[in-house]
Amino acid sequence: MIRRLARAADRDPAQDIVDRGDLAAAQTASSQHVTSSYYVPFLAHVPMSPMCCTADIREDRGEVWAPTQGIGRAAAVLESVTGLPRDALTIHKTYLGGAFGRRQHQDYVAEAAIISQRMGRAIKVLWSREDDIRHDFFRPMSYDRLSAWLSDDGMPLGWRHRIASTGSTVLSSMGADATPYAIANKHVGLAEVLEPIRTGPWRAVANSQTAFVVECFIDELAAAIKQDPYIYRRTLLADAPRFLEVLNTVARVAGWETPLPPDRFRGIAIHETEGSIVASVALVSVAGHEIKVHHLTSVIDCGIVINPSLV
Repeated sequence: MIRRLARAADRDPAQDIVDRGDLAAAQTASSQHVTSSYYVPFLAHVPMSPMCCTADIREDRGEVWAPTQGIGRAAAVLESVTGLPRDALTIHKTYLGGAFGRRQHQDYVAEAAIISQRMGRAIKVLWSREDDIRHDFFRPMSYDRLSAWLSDDGMPLGWRHRIASTGSTVLSSMGADATPYAIANKHVGLAEVLEPIRTGPWRAVANSQTAFVVECFIDELAAAIKQDPYIYRRTLLADAPRFLEVLNTVARVAGWETPLPPDRFRGIAIHETEGSIVASVALVSVAGHEIKVHHLTSVIDCGIVINPSLV
């Protein structure tokens, strides 16, 4: 049902995220057209620790112990649900127990505060795993349709990426808007899917789906012209030296040129978010519809490192 809604929304007018160059001219000049669609589902955060909070809300003050990703947001929520002024509230930020964006939302903090205030005593709320998943703010579902118009040498003259998603612009298009590949004519559009399932940031925000979609499509373009996917990417990244260095390094470390037995395959991908570039090579086997990852080699260019302990 939701997938049908997404496909229907894909035909609606889209919000322009990227509109660069002359896509119509690229289509006219191309000698080959490749198109493909991808679907990514809603995903729950499922942190190691379900939502939890300890609250002690009295008539004139409130104290909370919470694994929150945003003390300011938690304070605003507590002020709203308890009616206490900000300076009467104390928040102790505990270890998160996993977060990945879920603990930016403060519903579990509000619940503990409301219960404590009504009972007139300190209480602890700990959600069951079933509640944790049922009441999550899910990673948005998206249906992505990509088209590329290739030149005689197989390089993309034009690129169109249509995203139909239940998420906002940031939650749905981040990572699709600024790919490093040398494509002069590019359009990325976002169409909204109206679905009453609440969504929120999930780990890499939209990059978790856009990296998958864009890199899979690059593989399809390489396959269309029967070129090695590493070599194809290397050509497209000729004007992006940081990306090229990461790509070449992961290929060398993973032994990309080393012959494989007939039941093993390699895949390669590269993506950037928040100034850090990561490339990975996966060694896999395929049996029917089952994919088994035997080894993963990853290389990262972190950019400027402020706190080495966080890397």
